[in-house]
Amino acid sequence: MRKISDEKVKQIIKLRKEGLSVYKIAETVGVHPTTVESWLKKTGNFGHPLHKTSPETIKKIIALYKKGLSCRKIAEKLKIDQRVVWKYLEKAGFKLNRYWLKPPSVKIPKDKTKLAYFAGLVDGEGYISLCKQSDGKYLTPYLAITNTSENLMEWLEKNFAKHHYKIHVKRQTTLPSGKKITQKHELVWLTNRTTDVYVLLKAILPFLVIKRKQAEKVLEVLEKRIKRARIMPPLGE
Repeated sequence: MRKISDEKVKQIIKLRKEGLSVYKIAETVGVHPTTVESWLKKTGNFGHPLHKTSPETIKKIIALYKKGLSCRKIAEKLKIDQRVVWKYLEKAGFKLNRYWLKPPSVKIPKDKTKLAYFAGLVDGEGYISLCKQSDGKYLTPYLAITNTSENLMEWLEKNFAKHHYKIHVKRQTTLPSGKKITQKHELVWLTNRTTDVYVLLKAILPFLVIKRKQAEKVLEVLEKRIKRARIMPPLGE
C-alpha cells in the first residue's frame, strides 16, 4: 500500500463520508484509485453510501443503458457511483467492456518541424505494431525507434518523453575471413502505453509516408479502446 501523509488520509475519509466515489476522491486528492481504496479498507471506511441502490434506480439504470447512454452518462444523470451502474448492468446480464488506461506521459511539440522529423524517424527506423499478449486476445501497441546515436536518444527524451526504454543491443558480425567485429550498440526508444502511442501517432500521421497505413490501422484499434475506457488520474507524490 502506497504511503501518503496523514492529512491526505483524513481528506480521503472525509470525502468518502460526503459520498464521493473512489475515483473522484483520487482525482481530488491527487493519488491513484487503488491507493484510495486500500486506505479506505484499512480505516474501515470502504462502504459507500451510494451503494444502497433502490429498485427504482436499478430499473432506470437498465432503461437508460438500453437507450444507448454510456455507463458514465448514466452515473452522472442519476448522481450515483459509476461502479454501481456496472454492478447492476452486469447483474442484469449485460456484458461490459470497461477498464482503466494510464494518461499519456509523452509531450507533443507544437513545432511541426519536430513532428515531421519524428515521423521521418518512424518511417525510416521505426516500428509500429499491435502485439498479442499471452492470453492471445489483448493487443499491446508498440511505437519504437532504433538508432546508434546517443544524441538522437537525448533529443527524443527532451522533446517527446522522459520515460522510455533505452535498450542496448550488442551485435557481432563475422567477416568472410572469419574475423569477428563488434558493431556499435543499438539504442531503442520505445513506448507501449496505449495513450502514448495514440497521441503520438495522431500527431505525426499527417507527416508519415511509408508507415502511414500501418499507423492508421493501429489508431483505429486504439481509438475504439480509448472510447470505452476510463483514464486514470495522475499519480500523486
